[in-house]
Amino acid sequence: MNKPRSSLRRLMLAAALASPVASFAQLPYPNKPIRIVNPFPPGGSADVLARVIGEKLQDSLKQPVVVESRPGGNTLIAAGYVANSAPDGYTLMIAIDFTLTLTKALYRQLPFDPDRDFAPVSLLTTQPLLLLSNPRKMSVKSVPEMIAYAKANGDKMNVGVGAVVSQLVWEAMKGSAQVQGELISYRGSQPTTTALLAGDINLSIDAPLTNLPFIKEGRIAPLAVTSRVRMPSLPETPTVGELGLPGMEMLSMFCLVAPARTPQDVLLKLNQEMRRIMALPDVQAKLSEYALTATSSTPEELQGMLKAFSERWSPVVRRANIRLD
Repeated sequence: MNKPRSSLRRLMLAAALASPVASFAQLPYPNKPIRIVNPFPPGGSADVLARVIGEKLQDSLKQPVVVESRPGGNTLIAAGYVANSAPDGYTLMIAIDFTLTLTKALYRQLPFDPDRDFAPVSLLTTQPLLLLSNPRKMSVKSVPEMIAYAKANGDKMNVGVGAVVSQLVWEAMKGSAQVQGELISYRGSQPTTTALLAGDINLSIDAPLTNLPFIKEGRIAPLAVTSRVRMPSLPETPTVGELGLPGMEMLSMFCLVAPARTPQDVLLKLNQEMRRIMALPDVQAKLSEYALTATSSTPEELQGMLKAFSERWSPVVRRANIRLD
């Protein structure tokens, strides 16, 4: 007679022990702090973007959001870390297009697979590049004048770049405009701008942020912008398309990604939040101070944009034999 009671007690104990686990598993996302990994040093535009997003997410999701900078290795350190994190929505990354589209062409070995190890969440911002000159070093006021100068003075022509994407635009310009010149690489925008101001280089192809103050002072001249439309902050600067050089068009992208195999419902919730946050006027105003245009997308749209970017620029990497390892 005791056997049924003993069996019943065991079943009840098992149910009691299992119920907290089941309850925990069904907690809605998020139920603990979220980490946003920034692959660049603190203080830059990616860091600002991560903190703006983090603040808004924290307010709406009622969970702490921590921004963690993991710079180094041309973003590979942070990307490898995130790719190997738990796919639960609690580790995210502010990714730049370079990491997700060009690294396979630039490196023989990677600590991650850019095509398989990340789940796209949303596009966040876009930013064009600028073709810039030092008016005291080279007295040209337009791209046609610059092309004429380059063809007549090829041995004196040089261009500074601080990122691979800038080098790719130069490679496209060489093909489109049939110009040549010495390429000088720097470690980022700041030293590139410094070299241009010092007259060490004739031209640079660079992001707007570090150059805008000197453009306003007249110490740097913007010759063209690589977007399809003119920049609101530089309305007199023509686009490369207007100048007959559409092959130079490029928009650099920041986006939000999660580790592959993150649950779809979590990705959907994050995407909805990104689309809401990036449409907020105060967010758009803050990011515009860093020459970033706030935007958003569905995960599928972002995947398509990254695929198009890779198909456009990876062949240029290979033709120019650009390697980073």
